[in-house]
Amino acid sequence: MRRLLKRTWRVILRILAFAGTFLVITLLLLLSLEIHVSVEDRAELGRMRLGYPLHFVVQDNSSLSIGEPDSAPFPQPLSAGNFLDNPMRVLPFPLLGNYLMVYGALFFLTRSLHRRHRRGQD
Repeated sequence: MRRLLKRTWRVILRILAFAGTFLVITLLLLLSLEIHVSVEDRAELGRMRLGYPLHFVVQDNSSLSIGEPDSAPFPQPLSAGNFLDNPMRVLPFPLLGNYLMVYGALFFLTRSLHRRHRRGQD
């Protein structure tokens, strides 16, 4: 009975760890949309590529008045605008690539910290 309870808690903790990791990665990817991108001309403004390290969102900001007379000149640093006003498209393969890269980085970081912690206990 005690062994079953211990095994059950391990399964629960692994599920919570996976859910927590998924939430952290999702938050990091959403925050990467706020990294500024330098827009050089009106064509780039119409297809702004956002996200880091791989661009996984393309947003059409051509409705902005940048580069027109009596407005700010190019180049302009911009980040993700209002997703309700400016149409956007999510690119699934770069999004999956970003997820796997960040997951791999977190996996190796936690493994190395875990090993270092175990060596300190010996």
